[in-house]
Amino acid sequence: MRSPATAFSGPALLSVWRSGPEAAAPAQLLEAERLFRSDQLGPARDQASALLRDDLPVSVRSRIHHLLGWIALKEGEGRRALEEFRQVQGNVEPQAIAAAHSLIGDDAGAIPLWEEAARRTRDPNVLHEWAGALIRRGDVQAASAIPGVDMATAFEFAERVAFLRGAYSEAARFGEESLARRPSAARAYDVACAYARAGDVRRALTLLARARELGYSDREAAAADPDLVSLAGEPAFQEWLASLGKSAAS
Repeated sequence: MRSPATAFSGPALLSVWRSGPEAAAPAQLLEAERLFRSDQLGPARDQASALLRDDLPVSVRSRIHHLLGWIALKEGEGRRALEEFRQVQGNVEPQAIAAAHSLIGDDAGAIPLWEEAARRTRDPNVLHEWAGALIRRGDVQAASAIPGVDMATAFEFAERVAFLRGAYSEAARFGEESLARRPSAARAYDVACAYARAGDVRRALTLLARARELGYSDREAAAADPDLVSLAGEPAFQEWLASLGKSAAS
């Protein structure tokens, strides 16, 4: 399954993240932002947090908190993101606040912010986060009525956040809806991970078999995946792992 560190990464929200002018920032902050852009979240967080110990202008401290909020989002930590954003002087992007609310389970509060962000940015990923939030609230019809929405992608986005919130059965249900609309090995594997986390061994194994049918073949990654640890003692899971090293004809 995708890791929490990719919750709202590159394709999802990073394209609409903004930093400030380089001339106004110390070199250490510019380096922290560079690390963030390259998904080195731990080093970026450490470097930015260390700067807060210094006597810095309010505008620079605000920019640090803004960066730390986005790092928290990418790490799947909605409450921590909101705490950082509260210390930002000026406006924070609506998609950032929306993402934080979605992560803490407040999709009702997130939906109008996602809508505002989608209309403002016209970013397709923000659009699908809006649709995904509607789906998690049970309003599939409203999600499908949004112009430009692809429902396979919308259900995939709904699945991701539900998984991060620990709502594994719900995530699996959304994932199956996405898989039905656009079959892929990655989608089937992610659904299997959600079922495994939910304790549904039978469905997890069924979806792993489906993933293999669709071309999944990374035995090493699957064997080490913490999302599948509940299956480790299942003979059928060990047989599935062994099958990944064989050709379809063998």
